[in-house]
Amino acid sequence: MLITSYQFASGKAKEVQSLPWDLVVIDEAHRLRNVYKPDNKTARTLKDALIAAPKVLLTATPLQNSLLELYGLVSFVDEKSLVTWTAFAVSSA
Repeated sequence: MLITSYQFASGKAKEVQSLPWDLVVIDEAHRLRNVYKPDNKTARTLKDALIAAPKVLLTATPLQNSLLELYGLVSFVDEKSLVTWTAFAVSSA
């Protein structure tokens, strides 16, 4: 078991990626909801480092009725589960 901050794990991305994770549980996952934005480097780094790891996201913060936030969190867990944002938005309208 490893408990760490987003910033520390992001800074150790190569080491995080090299570990054979059984499951990654991410608390305060709402902080990752903007992973699709280029300026969210921490979320993008973690997403890339954990691409092959099974993930569970925990958050008590509502998504504030935003499909874009939902898209961001789902794409963090499995980017292949959804199409592009444009196609997702059109199909969800």
